[in-house]
Amino acid sequence: MTNKLPKFIDKHKICIICEGNEEYEYLNRLKTLKVWNEQYDISLVNADGNGNIPARYQDRYQNGAYEVVLVFCDTEKKPHEQYVDIKHKINAFHGVDDAADEVVIFANPCTMQIIIKHWTDENIKSPAKKVNAPLIEKCTGVENYKGRTDQIKRVMECVTAENYADMCRRVNMLDLDDSVGGSSNVSRFIKLFENSDGEWIEIVGKDFEDFVKYALKRIERTQYGEYNENVYYSRRDSILGVSRGYAYKIIHGLNNELKEKGYREISGKVSTKYFEEKFYGMAVS
Repeated sequence: MTNKLPKFIDKHKICIICEGNEEYEYLNRLKTLKVWNEQYDISLVNADGNGNIPARYQDRYQNGAYEVVLVFCDTEKKPHEQYVDIKHKINAFHGVDDAADEVVIFANPCTMQIIIKHWTDENIKSPAKKVNAPLIEKCTGVENYKGRTDQIKRVMECVTAENYADMCRRVNMLDLDDSVGGSSNVSRFIKLFENSDGEWIEIVGKDFEDFVKYALKRIERTQYGEYNENVYYSRRDSILGVSRGYAYKIIHGLNNELKEKGYREISGKVSTKYFEEKFYGMAVS
């Protein structure tokens, strides 16, 4: 799929296709709070259901108004057929096997998994609103939450710039594997939206496979020194010949070890030096 996204001299124009009202109103609230870098002009589209996402994505991508188009949706309950279908159609549209992994902001089992992190460390265990209602009431005071428009508005009024910082800290601890309950990759995109280096925008159009890996290496310094081309292993690297799902678990475990030792860690990635020390007995210099 040829990249049709234009280059802009002024602010970087980003479009995010939101699955429904919760996703749309949440991102709109964050826009209102101005918690992201001002160089990004983010437009939101409410797809009114995950079945409409692929068509909305393709339309916004091809109309030439945005430099990058992203998707914000949840995985819903297992076996995640609609979520998998969304990813499949985005991959097919671009002709790249993992394109959707780089443009889909997900939450498992539902978007409330991210929103609730503004107030608590607890994880959402079900996409059912009835099940989540007690926790939502505890955190926001909104009773008997059913996802009505007025209820969503009241929940969003509880989202502030102050507890946004708490949310960022908490979601950074979530698993990045979208097949795992209580997971989300939103922390990756938060780092990109907050950062003044907009070079990651170009990477999306050029190479979906490397976009997040490249951008995060540019943004962060490793715990073992300055940025360089071979500083990280990620879930994509076929180091041990294991499945991607198991690679997630390995990297996540090493992330936790580094955090316990007091090092800065980037969720989903680990220093090559630390990896080689743990798996091959190579001393870290």
